Amino acid sequence: MIQASFPQGTLQNAQPRHGSSTFPPGNKLVICNSLASPLCQNIQKQHSEFLVISAEKLSMLDFSDSFELKWHGNTVLITPASDIEDLKWDLVEQAAEIVMSPIREQEVPMVIFDLSEVSYFGSVFLALLLRCHKLVKSRGGELVLCGASALAVELLRITALDTLWAIYDSREEALEAVGA
Repeated sequence: MIQASFPQGTLQNAQPRHGSSTFPPGNKLVICNSLASPLCQNIQKQHSEFLVISAEKLSMLDFSDSFELKWHGNTVLITPASDIEDLKWDLVEQAAEIVMSPIREQEVPMVIFDLSEVSYFGSVFLALLLRCHKLVKSRGGELVLCGASALAVELLRITALDTLWAIYDSREEALEAVGA
């Protein structure tokens, strides 16, 4: 059995049924000792709803509860934790890897950042959003925001970043807008 506390501290288990490589519904994260293993490669090819990450990369992360990633069809919904404004510059590369891994796996990525847990964020998180935006747009996808606080909306307006991303009031509106 493969277990990890990720994201938001939830425990996700991925255990193959005996003699098969299919996984029970509802699981979203698979931790592999080696991404080169046949089982992990099979999961990556046949189960796009799973985020497959190496145990080595996971062990390097000391903020693994800072993001929750959920799939809605071919759309990834990313919900940063309320303490995302505390994300430090030296961790932005690791955060980018966690957030951008599922985006890289999609031919045309559709991404929603649900900011409903975040009251405020600073330049480090904005840099992460911009990196995701650049990757998504380069692949013909769309990145939208939802649930932003009045303070966050004002920050996005002042920085003119509200012209890059559609901002929806609710998660449901954003999911509908991207066709999830």
